Amino acid sequence: HGRPGDRPPLRREVHIHARQGERPLRGGHAARRQESPASAPNVIAVGAVSPTNHRYKVYSRHVNPARGHQKPEVANYAEFIFPDVTVFTDNEGRTWNGRFDKTSAAAPYTAGMTAVLFSQHPFFEWHPELVKAHFLASEKIPINYAYNHDLDNESVAKGIPTYSSIAWNHRDGYWDGENNCCFDANNRISFYENDIQSGVHYRIAISWLTSPNYLLDYGTLSQDLDLFVYQNGQLLAYSLSGSDPFEVVDFTTQSDADLEIVIERYANSGDDKVILGYSFWNDF
Repeated sequence: HGRPGDRPPLRREVHIHARQGERPLRGGHAARRQESPASAPNVIAVGAVSPTNHRYKVYSRHVNPARGHQKPEVANYAEFIFPDVTVFTDNEGRTWNGRFDKTSAAAPYTAGMTAVLFSQHPFFEWHPELVKAHFLASEKIPINYAYNHDLDNESVAKGIPTYSSIAWNHRDGYWDGENNCCFDANNRISFYENDIQSGVHYRIAISWLTSPNYLLDYGTLSQDLDLFVYQNGQLLAYSLSGSDPFEVVDFTTQSDADLEIVIERYANSGDDKVILGYSFWNDF
């Protein structure tokens, strides 16, 4: 779903990749590029979690050392076993023992959840900037010992989405335009969420598409956004990531008063478009 004038890295498509290790590209670009497509900032990278102990597989926790942004953004189950299949041999003589494991299993499982989401809500097909925020807001099942997974986002993005948490109880929105759109004179977007219940667990996530070329050239995001949540005039939650094109907050309300949501543009190169998604989820 590309738009005229978009460079290839900003085409309107959803890319979900298994989180793999980083290796330099051949051809003289070792200092600037990563071979793994999951390292790209606009891609949704998926890590693997054991369904038996709800812990990250050791190969799924990673901060890209070249750029500092957190990968993976989403984690899902691996270790699928098909007991009715013992050994299968294909036409090329390769065998399969009925197991589907590692990030190679977690990524297509997540892609399948995304496909069902698109089928139920076709709107998402046109807004990939919203898909990552929607998944981040839907991470319902805690990952054990994941406190060191996402240090840049206050250890919040550390859950496993379920389809029920993806499909229901969301309020989503987006902003799309040139660099000078959407934000006020103070570089803020501010609005309210109403019909709030006291003592209820909520998650809010934002994600935005960013220029990979700018990241490669300067080592920082072209736009750095922060997320704040206020209730009754008091700061309830915030996320101040400096390296990731997403922010996540996780909190329990103290009253039924409206929530004020503030998205602040902390840094801005001035030449990248605003392509920003927002997702608000409650765990009723």
